[in-house]
Amino acid sequence: VEAGYARVGTVDSWLVWNLTNGATHATDFTNASRTMLMDLGKGAWDPSSIDALGLSSLQGALPEIRSSAEDYGTIQTGSLSGAKLTGVLGDQMAAMVGQRCFAVGDAKITYGTGAFMLVHAGNTPAPSSNGLLSTALYDFKGEKTYALEGAVACCAVGINWFRDSLGLFETSPEISDLAASVDSSEGCYFVSAFGGLLAPRWRDDARAALVGLTLAHDRRHVSRAVLEGVAFQAVEVLDAMVEDTGRGLGALRVDGGVAQSDVMLQIQADLAAVPVERPADVETTAAGAAVAAGLGCGVFDGISDVAAGTAPPATFSPKLPAADRDAKLASWRAAVDATYGWADRA
Repeated sequence: VEAGYARVGTVDSWLVWNLTNGATHATDFTNASRTMLMDLGKGAWDPSSIDALGLSSLQGALPEIRSSAEDYGTIQTGSLSGAKLTGVLGDQMAAMVGQRCFAVGDAKITYGTGAFMLVHAGNTPAPSSNGLLSTALYDFKGEKTYALEGAVACCAVGINWFRDSLGLFETSPEISDLAASVDSSEGCYFVSAFGGLLAPRWRDDARAALVGLTLAHDRRHVSRAVLEGVAFQAVEVLDAMVEDTGRGLGALRVDGGVAQSDVMLQIQADLAAVPVERPADVETTAAGAAVAAGLGCGVFDGISDVAAGTAPPATFSPKLPAADRDAKLASWRAAVDATYGWADRA
């Protein structure tokens, strides 16, 4: 690096470099924002941050920061040789674009290994007073757009733990059938803090807990509690988003593998008290990358030209009475409080 012939970058910059046979060393606004080396407001590498992290030798080795939709060069190898590379986006940002979250206040959850929530925050960085992260959303046509983000660490990974380590069910989709076979978890709550809790609590001393068990509970109730545990944590993030933005949610868009569970989405709608919308194709990250490429090569003149999906979304409307919801949330908070401090116990 110090000799000047090594390059340092992100995964996407490595892909761009290799696809263009070394012609382009660049990343985009969204991926650069994840390094902690970029000035979020300027969209440029920040020398003070680089120096503070002891990485001053990287100053000349970092990739150029570009917009999310422009000509990054020509692919030189493989079956796509000769094609233009015209779009680069981070994972969750691409899902937002794939969900057409183009207006301030639009929000989505991607239920994957974890559950990742973003809300469109406008054209200036939005600092959070409630434990969320301010992040880049996209840069199209020179217009930088920002989001607030929060995450649940364990979604599918928690479901898989119950499958693989406890043998609660044989296949992951079976958890939905078990959860749907009872109307309630009957006072059983699961907090999936296997490695602590992320936004908005940020408690690395918390550990996972299954509380409220009685001899009347069986694997159906536990299965429902596992899904509810993801939804409860998502509600805490969504409430923080509403506090930070001052905007209520009109609807919540969802995607990712676990979003294929109807019972999971009905639980989420009930606990968040907003309609939940699932697109016909839940793999929206790929769709968002395609939109960026289309904007970069001129297929679309702007985001106003990007049509919504042709198939209407499946909508899950809240059914749980407000009093029941409030009681469940109070019990959930008590369950979470009980998980604190366990990291240091014998």
